[in-house]
Amino acid sequence: MIVDDEPRHRRGMAGMLLASRPGCEVFTAGDGAKALEMAGIDRPEVIFTDIRMPQMDGLTFLRRANEALPYKPRIVMLSAYNLFEYAQEALRQGAFDYLLKPVDVDKLEEVLERLEHIYREEREARARTIALEQQMTAASLAHQGRLMQQWLSGSLSLEEEQSWLSAGVVDGPGVVIVSELEPASGDGSVSATEHSDRGMSSGFHSPSPDTYTEPRSNSLTANRLHRALERACSSFGKALTIVWDAADWTRPRWVTILQTGTSFGEKREDIRRGLMSLQAELTAVGYSGRWVHAIGEECVDLAKGGPQSYRTALAALPYLFYDQHGAILSHGELLPVHPVLMCSAAELLDLLNAGDTKGAKELCRTAVTVMSADGMAEPQSVKDQTCLLLLKLADSKSGWGMNPLTEEAVRQIRTCRRFAELLEILDSVLEQMGVTLKEQKKSKRELVIDSCLELMRERYMEDLSLESVAESFRFNPSYFSTLFKEATGRSFSDVLIEIRMRKAEELLRDGSGLKVYEIAERCGFRDTKYFSRSFKKHVGVTPEAYRHWAGQQKSGEGRSR
Repeated sequence: MIVDDEPRHRRGMAGMLLASRPGCEVFTAGDGAKALEMAGIDRPEVIFTDIRMPQMDGLTFLRRANEALPYKPRIVMLSAYNLFEYAQEALRQGAFDYLLKPVDVDKLEEVLERLEHIYREEREARARTIALEQQMTAASLAHQGRLMQQWLSGSLSLEEEQSWLSAGVVDGPGVVIVSELEPASGDGSVSATEHSDRGMSSGFHSPSPDTYTEPRSNSLTANRLHRALERACSSFGKALTIVWDAADWTRPRWVTILQTGTSFGEKREDIRRGLMSLQAELTAVGYSGRWVHAIGEECVDLAKGGPQSYRTALAALPYLFYDQHGAILSHGELLPVHPVLMCSAAELLDLLNAGDTKGAKELCRTAVTVMSADGMAEPQSVKDQTCLLLLKLADSKSGWGMNPLTEEAVRQIRTCRRFAELLEILDSVLEQMGVTLKEQKKSKRELVIDSCLELMRERYMEDLSLESVAESFRFNPSYFSTLFKEATGRSFSDVLIEIRMRKAEELLRDGSGLKVYEIAERCGFRDTKYFSRSFKKHVGVTPEAYRHWAGQQKSGEGRSR
């Protein structure tokens, strides 16, 4: 800013400044009063002011500027009089320098360079101060985060815990929220796993790798997500959010201690909506994964119940595997049940052998969906039982060439993140199994064995023997026995027992009220005690116990409906 009552001097000084520093912005004022008003608005860093002016002279302006302006500009005094007392008074009042009119270009350049040097040093000093403050804040937050993590995990010493709690970070009612960023499910690819003995590719759907890939957009960073989560939670009380394991970015996890100040129940729906809104932040930057949140049980006093709330949030987190829970689940909404898979490998094999791949997929989907108990069954147990079913199916018949296909399906089921993905994997593997079996059945020996199995399923109640069945197909019993075992992986008697046991299970479940000895006779057993021993060996419980269990299952389904 140039302050001078002579317009010619103002224009000349402005021209010199712009010629020396073309990028600068120059303001002008005709007297000290006007300059004081403008400086409060435009905030020039440097002010050149004449000393002798009407209304408010330069020295008065200097004094008033030091008193009234909300910032401290550097002020250079200008005067046509080489009077020592003027210069002395100006410097005493805080002027940066004193230049004589007409202003010499070299002198002006020297003043400008000194000013620039001072401002540069001040900016660098401010930057160092800010960086130091940020480092100290980060160190403090990191230390606080480590203490919080150790406290929630129960690894703080008594003295450390008392110190942590005395800081007042956790106080009053609230909850602990565990949040994770799930990678998106990819479009999948076709596995080229070759069956060396058959020369066939699996054609099996393969989901994307189990890793989180940060989008290329610079806007999506750990810090941004951290701030967004803490900001969302802070709308409902005092929130402290930490990254649980900053070294592991394959599946980012945050833990938030939220002090609600009132009953959590009063804010439950608002908190759910606030957490749901975070998904929009991911979508806005092109990330198609999910941000999931598990809310622990409510604490009347976080200082005492915080770790328990954290543990219950962790317990609820895996259940977000089920789509019906959406992306947010409170521990209090869970009613865990033990999953039971009402489907056997033999049943699936029968359908696949009969060419009914669609029926096999429907049976398996239905059984696994029922086992999920509407999202209340422990997800890992559901995965384990599903994998076991596939492994039994692959092992139920030698020579299938199914092991590589099944092993890949099992690997994907164990790492899949959503229940819908699990069902898709089952559909894919059963479809390919059906294709493989259909091709294998072109073999004459397979057709013979299929006919034999069909005969056994139709006449299981008769006194069947290997010899009689072999004779009906005009085979030598010894050769037929070998052929049967190679084709099915089991002996004739084992398969016959399996068929009879499945029929016995059906009769015990259907509520017909038949006596055990009547069921034994209908299933081809002449000795009831031998039937009971065989049933317990095959199923694991006695016929009476199985009937009782089946009745309870039906009763439970009726109540749920």
